[in-house]
Amino acid sequence: MTREIAVAVYLLALILVWRARPLRRAPAFWKVTMLTIGLLAIDRQFALLDRVTDMVRGLAEAGQWYDRRETPQREAAIGILLGAALLMAGLLILLRRATWPIRAVALATSALLALALLKAISLHGLDAMLGLRLVPGLPLSLSAGIELACLAIIIAGAALAVRRRDAGARRS
Repeated sequence: MTREIAVAVYLLALILVWRARPLRRAPAFWKVTMLTIGLLAIDRQFALLDRVTDMVRGLAEAGQWYDRRETPQREAAIGILLGAALLMAGLLILLRRATWPIRAVALATSALLALALLKAISLHGLDAMLGLRLVPGLPLSLSAGIELACLAIIIAGAALAVRRRDAGARRS
């Protein structure tokens, strides 16, 4: 998936989340979601996390610990996965009374953030797995498939939240 397509999909998600934000239920949720998606879109456009990874790689080479980087990278990946699981569980508890589209958007946004952080670690085995092609011959990697699936859930959830809100406003 090209960077331009990814950024366009992020912007579509951002617009729909922005439209969903005035909901009386969980307005702070939509603002945090907007901020997260906006930051991820900026990162996707300008590859900011890649630059941080390159900077850390340079520090590792200068500090002569580059050859021993795999253990801290693996520990960071485990930490990100555990943190994402805790975040998702916490969000499900906090949003237990919210509609399912809001919960789905929360989980998908969390997964998207975790994916970006995991890719930034640049652990070779993880990079190889995320780089696997979903369909041979097509330029869609596992990473891009996960990213698009999360964005599709966010877009659908936000669109449904807007639709429900507008339907409720018409009934009033």
